[in-house]
Amino acid sequence: MQIPREIHENPFECPDKIIIFDERNDEYGLIIHDGGTSSISIEFCPWCGSKL
Repeated sequence: MQIPREIHENPFECPDKIIIFDERNDEYGLIIHDGGTSSISIEFCPWCGSKL
């Protein structure tokens, strides 16, 4: 079985990536796909509601 490689080195360039983890600030965010590197911080999982 072949392991798929990353198509996009920058997660903000991948239209399929919607959540990012910022190790520096220890927080999760929803990526804003507007050509920049913005995200909206979230504290709960958008699917199940559990605390992140």
